[in-house]
Amino acid sequence: MVDRWKRDVGLNPRTAPISSFGNDKFLKVKEISREITLAGEYLINSYVTNVDELIKVRDQMNIMIKQADETRYKRTHLSKRDRFSAILGYDQPNEVSVRVPSGIKNKGCGSHKRIKSQKEIAISRFGKKYRECKVCHQQGHNSRTCPQLREE
Repeated sequence: MVDRWKRDVGLNPRTAPISSFGNDKFLKVKEISREITLAGEYLINSYVTNVDELIKVRDQMNIMIKQADETRYKRTHLSKRDRFSAILGYDQPNEVSVRVPSGIKNKGCGSHKRIKSQKEIAISRFGKKYRECKVCHQQGHNSRTCPQLREE
């Protein structure tokens, strides 16, 4: 495919700047991986008409993959925690103290009603009948605690 029909036609991968996120070690790894990718693309484009040479390139790459697998299995395997600490550059402490937060309600509790305005609350209280004392018919106490019965 011709480059002029691609979306990234304006970008030249050989001269495009490499992001400086991370430390220098990973910056160097990015540069080397870009060079390897460009070399692979160049070889494919060069031998696109010559299938025999393209097969030789593929075979060489398979040999290199096998070599990489052999060296990878010879290394000591790190635990997942150690691999992440090496990547992030941060050692996680062995003991983590977690305090239980106070005032957490359980799932499903709470009223699922809408919030009423003060005016609406006052209107709903207006027609409501409250308990009253059977002796003096006043609110705030009952017949056992009625002040009129205490006086007698």
